[in-house]
Amino acid sequence: MKKPIIIAAFTALLLQSCIPSIYPLYSDDTQVFRKEALGAWKGDDWLWTFEQSEGPVYQLNFSDEDEQATFEVHLVKLGDYFFFDFYSLTPKYDEQDAAIIAPWIRTHSFAKVEFSGKQMTVYFFDTNWLSQLIKQRKIRIKHETTTDGNIVLTAPTRDLQEFVKKYAGEKEAFADPIVFNKR
Repeated sequence: MKKPIIIAAFTALLLQSCIPSIYPLYSDDTQVFRKEALGAWKGDDWLWTFEQSEGPVYQLNFSDEDEQATFEVHLVKLGDYFFFDFYSLTPKYDEQDAAIIAPWIRTHSFAKVEFSGKQMTVYFFDTNWLSQLIKQRKIRIKHETTTDGNIVLTAPTRDLQEFVKKYAGEKEAFADPIVFNKR
């Protein structure tokens, strides 16, 4: 029963500091592979271990003190910036859980990433920033707002890429960074 707890915790982090998307950020022409991402990266409370999957795709094994989750991760290059596109491979529930009667749609989430030697800095988009700009009609990207106020992007990949490229250099578009050191 511990898997749903870590997925819930990681999902809560992602919902607070990133924006879920129905469509991926990566496309064949923007997907890249950088070997320096491979290996174990330690943050304050987490360990992210990147392994190469098939092709230019990473498998991210996420863990904290007592939980784990697995993600498919694509590295995307848009202009001068790199982004991770995360997609959960760990089911939200076990087959014997009662929650199986409720549907669960997995979404993509993405974050800007910078590599500097043995340090990796990850910047998730700030959901409050996006919400305010949508309310002020300063951003026009296809989205839906859930009944509990969360924004889910529904724009196709090319539109997402243009959106992300446009705001990649704006500091206020991102939540506080998460810094990881290579182990």
